[in-house]
Amino acid sequence: MRFHIKHKIIFTLSSLITPISVASATSCNLNNIKEITFKSQLEELITNKENTHFEKEFDYKNIKNLELRNDLLKWKNKDTNIEKIDWKNLFRNSFIEKNLELELDKIYEILKINGLKKTDQVDISIVYNKVFIDRNSTKSIIVPIKIRRKIFINGHVFYQSHIYNLRLNGLKVTPKKIIQIEKVDEFKKKHPLQNIELLNEYQNYSTSQIVELGKEKWNKIFKFNFKDFDSNTLYNNLSWEQKLKNKIDLFNVHITNITFNENDFNNLNIEYVFSYGKTSTSRKDEFNSYGEKFNTTFKVLTNNTLDDYKKIAKSFAEPYLKYYLSIYNYDFDKFSKSDFLIKSRNKELVDFNIIELKNDLINKQVKYILKTKSTYNELNNITIDVDFGIKKHTNILSDELSNHHQKYNMIMGELNQAKINKITTSIYSYLGGTKIIPSGYGEIRGFYFNEGFTKQLHLGEDVMVNEGSYIYAPFNGQIIAVYDRKTKNEGEGIGAGLVLKVDKSELKKTFDEKTFKEWFSNSEFIYIGIIHLEASETFKLFYDRNIINDQDGKTTFLDVNLTNPINVIKGQEIAVVGSSSTNGGWMPHVHISVVRDNKYVVDENGFLTRNLSVFDDKRIVKYYNPKINKYTYGSIRVPGVKGAIATDINQVDSNGKVIGKSNSNNEKYRNVYNNIIDEEYETGLIDPNLLFSFRNEDSYEFDLEQFFKEVY
Repeated sequence: MRFHIKHKIIFTLSSLITPISVASATSCNLNNIKEITFKSQLEELITNKENTHFEKEFDYKNIKNLELRNDLLKWKNKDTNIEKIDWKNLFRNSFIEKNLELELDKIYEILKINGLKKTDQVDISIVYNKVFIDRNSTKSIIVPIKIRRKIFINGHVFYQSHIYNLRLNGLKVTPKKIIQIEKVDEFKKKHPLQNIELLNEYQNYSTSQIVELGKEKWNKIFKFNFKDFDSNTLYNNLSWEQKLKNKIDLFNVHITNITFNENDFNNLNIEYVFSYGKTSTSRKDEFNSYGEKFNTTFKVLTNNTLDDYKKIAKSFAEPYLKYYLSIYNYDFDKFSKSDFLIKSRNKELVDFNIIELKNDLINKQVKYILKTKSTYNELNNITIDVDFGIKKHTNILSDELSNHHQKYNMIMGELNQAKINKITTSIYSYLGGTKIIPSGYGEIRGFYFNEGFTKQLHLGEDVMVNEGSYIYAPFNGQIIAVYDRKTKNEGEGIGAGLVLKVDKSELKKTFDEKTFKEWFSNSEFIYIGIIHLEASETFKLFYDRNIINDQDGKTTFLDVNLTNPINVIKGQEIAVVGSSSTNGGWMPHVHISVVRDNKYVVDENGFLTRNLSVFDDKRIVKYYNPKINKYTYGSIRVPGVKGAIATDINQVDSNGKVIGKSNSNNEKYRNVYNNIIDEEYETGLIDPNLLFSFRNEDSYEFDLEQFFKEVY
């Protein structure tokens, strides 16, 4: 077996001003591509006359009061009454897209109060395919809006974006939900909360020690006592096995967050949900509980030490890059101390002076050494350190590609299948010679199928890299499938694919404790699916395995499966990126999907909900039948896109109820509701960027259309 480990690349430290390193072309004519490299010093970007909207006081990611307002959304039809809308009708017949809009004037006023001076430098839109029902109560609709701050570079527009969740209250509820609501209301009247107890073995824990335990532990160590009610009967007091068998509605208390109290440092703020419901054993049991959110405080008996006060102070420190530019696109190789700033979440409580900044070039992190300033003696004149930078992650491509700061998120937009092959690798030149472009997780796209289909939800991250680039094992693990699927139609190619199974113990080695607990504590394994690989070169890496052809000639398999896996170690070459012929005719790239094996997830109300993992045990075991030595591709297919055949959009009334068939010409469900949040909740999908940090919400993004206008 061919075996190579990728090498770490160590850069020399530089004191130059940080570059943003973005370039653009003088023309979008595909026949006349001319590369112009933008002088990428941070100072030049900031002083660019088109970027005069960069104000120190405007933090586009922390706009106060925006999510608290309930008057920023409106229905176009004045007769629409949310109390009469069946929640399912929200997402049928393009109702919500056609009828819900923003109160833009009010939103811009809020932005101005928060420091924005030029409103034309910000784009605001509803992310319709991510609108979802509040699973706590189902009486509210959560409406994500995307605020994109423009960054002008050599005549082209790039963006930094942030999602804010607005809320529409008063949605019509089902008869079952009405019963649950009445039960909660009745409980609140009869059984008010009397006190909260901490289990004896945790009585000597300090505030910071309790905060650090995390959500799963919080819900085991606190006991909520209600008047004339036996708290031992709460759902959370059941064992895991009892919860799985639970078939009757029970009351529950579920702690969602614990934070330091700013008025009394020996108190903790506890946010919790009080709810009524039961375990959901199938996806048909959707919204199987109802809950309401509450806040209370808890007095910790153990006195805080200096270490506790350091952690309290640290919780208020917010490091950031000058003008809130993207840390994910920062060139740590040209680190400058003047680029990094600090602020406090509560300046009246505690503020900070920067004593020293240390550049961790390898991990793309900056360590702040801070001295506190506070009128509270306990928080004054303390030295603390805070890390800021790219989150801990692992690499699946070479370190040189993975760690490159010129990774810009590509927004595909309204591109159709017939034109996808006209998007070429010339885009690398447009972007200043970058060799990697990530994009696509959770994005709605329209080029995978023909016009008879709806647009599709993309279930993985596409990472554009050169053909022939190596894929490396991101963890120690087991390859349980390697296959080559013949390309069919343009835009639909799969090429060679691979599935890697990774034990949770390997994840624990890589991620910080908070990330591990939040995302992987209920998982035993994750599965990493990779497609658009070059079959012959990938198969060569495992030359000791036999090749098996299926009967219809569409798929070729390596003799690799769950009971006969290939063990690999982190950093080992495991695959090779294919040409455009492996992905349906457009730019060479690798598609990566990540799935947890959770059979149940804990919902927002603390109840277990059945999760149908894409890589369910029963499905994977069908991949190989040893009795007849046969492999079945469909049993281990890597999640690619989710769509549906387009159907007519019917006429509806002001509240979404169908009143007649469509009378328009060929108006189809091109934007059928597909929500990545629901998909994650129901199938175990997670964003590959959580593992590989190709990009985050803060990364610079660009609309592909501006570089290929003739194609759109």
